[in-house]
Amino acid sequence: MRSIEYALESLEPRVLRAAETAKSADAFVDSFGVNTHFRNGDPYANPAILSDLNDLGFRHIRDNADQTSVSGFTTIDALNTTYGIKTDFVLGDTFSTPSQLATILHDHPAIEAIEGLNEPDAFGPRSYNGLTDNWSTNDYSATKAYQNDIYSAVKNSSDPRVQNVAVLSPAMANTANEQYLPPIGFDVAAMHSYPSNHSPTFGLDTNLSRTSAIAGAAPIMATETGYFTASLAGGLTEKAQGKLMPRLFAEYFNRGIARTYTYELADEGTNSSDREQDFGLLHYDLTPKPAYTAMKNLVTLIKEPGANFTPGSLDYTLSGSTDKVDHLLLEKSDGTFYLLLWHEIAVYSPNSGQDIPNDDVSVTVNFASAMDQVRLYRPNDSLNALATLTHQTSVNVSVPDYMEVVEITPTVPEPVAIGLSAGGAMFLLRRPKRSRSKAFLPKFQPTR
Repeated sequence: MRSIEYALESLEPRVLRAAETAKSADAFVDSFGVNTHFRNGDPYANPAILSDLNDLGFRHIRDNADQTSVSGFTTIDALNTTYGIKTDFVLGDTFSTPSQLATILHDHPAIEAIEGLNEPDAFGPRSYNGLTDNWSTNDYSATKAYQNDIYSAVKNSSDPRVQNVAVLSPAMANTANEQYLPPIGFDVAAMHSYPSNHSPTFGLDTNLSRTSAIAGAAPIMATETGYFTASLAGGLTEKAQGKLMPRLFAEYFNRGIARTYTYELADEGTNSSDREQDFGLLHYDLTPKPAYTAMKNLVTLIKEPGANFTPGSLDYTLSGSTDKVDHLLLEKSDGTFYLLLWHEIAVYSPNSGQDIPNDDVSVTVNFASAMDQVRLYRPNDSLNALATLTHQTSVNVSVPDYMEVVEITPTVPEPVAIGLSAGGAMFLLRRPKRSRSKAFLPKFQPTR
């Protein structure tokens, strides 16, 4: 019997060993978030921004709404009802008591998370229950007391809806000050990490290490990051922002950051000498910047709402000019892989104030077996495939300093069955080949 079992195993479709395990493509999309200011006036008072947000494809926003009035809540509720977009409700001050905040969470199902006081080392100092933060002595007693009372009010609520809201820690403007926050209660550690006008990895690992020190086993979310497009120190061009934004989300996701909220959806003004008015993915008039187009196209290409599966592995290697070429391997539930490649180099020179014209680098993607189909995309430029190749064991890719997506459809091995003749001889029964896209398509109802 063992000999027959061994023969059966040896005739199974080849298992690709020592391969890289992919991550869910839609899990990557679900890690995208964007900051908004719906309690403010234009451009957030412009009704067209709601459809612009939906078209972008992001499912999560971070907004202060308004702790003291209904302003802003009407909008986030409408986004949830119409598009399924959820909100991280970040607190700007101690206006509301923890019990009042619990009531807000009950009244607004759009809120999936409540975040502690925003940047207590930069705004304030805040006061609460007779305590006042003191920056000069690194004393954040008011922030900590408020956070702990909020956590207690949420987690000890008799309302299941309130209990299920995630509580995020306050995020310091300078992550070196995170060490002064414990002991505080939270479910998720919040981090702010801005790369200035450098590549997305600039300062990221240091900021992540500092936040990890207080997070422990809790997940981490980057609730603010991004680039501004003003001609000021720390700023860069719209072209550079567009190249770097998809890279930023991929680098953060590669490091296990649960969600990343870029700052912000739209420019809050037209003053190019005010950096705070120029962080948007959209201009003040809601016309798209290149970063908006790049992210919208990327989401369209890789999203798979509702997918619930365990990603598999792909046996491949990269060769050629791979120095500083970073990657992210994703998979959809039908078995299609998406290999995201980018050259992790500077695209903007702070000294000259000009974009850097980098050449593409030549990389070969080598597969352990022939792939049924390979398509190449550059979401920054278009949703149209640059090339479509079939039955390839290797593909040459010119990797730019922005994101290239290699869509890989593996060949489905021809299924075989084992039969035994009347005399005991073993023989193979070949079955018709199945289309992978149909054979492995899960049953779920897509939403966004």
